[in-house]
Amino acid sequence: MLSPKVAAVLVCTLLGSGQLRLFAQEQDSGPIKLDGCTFQAHPSEFLDAQSRVREELFTRVRRWEGAQGKKNSPGRRAEAASITRKNFIDDDIFSGLEKAGVPSASLTTDEEFIRRVSLDLTGRLPSPDAITEFVASDASLKRDDLINKLLATPEFT
Repeated sequence: MLSPKVAAVLVCTLLGSGQLRLFAQEQDSGPIKLDGCTFQAHPSEFLDAQSRVREELFTRVRRWEGAQGKKNSPGRRAEAASITRKNFIDDDIFSGLEKAGVPSASLTTDEEFIRRVSLDLTGRLPSPDAITEFVASDASLKRDDLINKLLATPEFT
C-alpha cells in the first residue's frame, strides 16, 4: 500500500516484452505550482475582477427591479381563474391552492391542450390533422375523450 506522501500519479506502461511496470512519483502534499499560471502569479487581479462583475450584475438587477415598479410587487396578486370543479381531485387541488394563496391559472387553448396532453401521454406531438380535428370539434367532453383515446394507445404503455 502506498503511503500518504506518495502522489496519486501512477503510470502504467506495457512494455514490448509483455511486462507491466508500475511507477510512483513522490511529491510534497503542498499546493500544486504550475509554471505560467497567471492566477497563481496574481490571484488578486482575478478575484477583484470577479467581485466587480458580480457587483455590476447586482446593480443591473436592482435597476431592472426598480424600473418594473409595482407591477411585480409581492403584495399584488393575480386574479384566480374561475374553473369549474369536476371531481374530488379538482376540489383537493383547488382548495390546496386557495389555502396557499396561489391563484389558479386559466384553462389552456385547445391547441396547447392537445400538444401538452399528447406529449405527456405518448411522448409525441400530435399530427396536424389531429390538431385540426380536435380544435374544430364542438363536443363538450372533447378533452376527456382525447385523454381516454391517448391512454388507449400503444405509445402510452
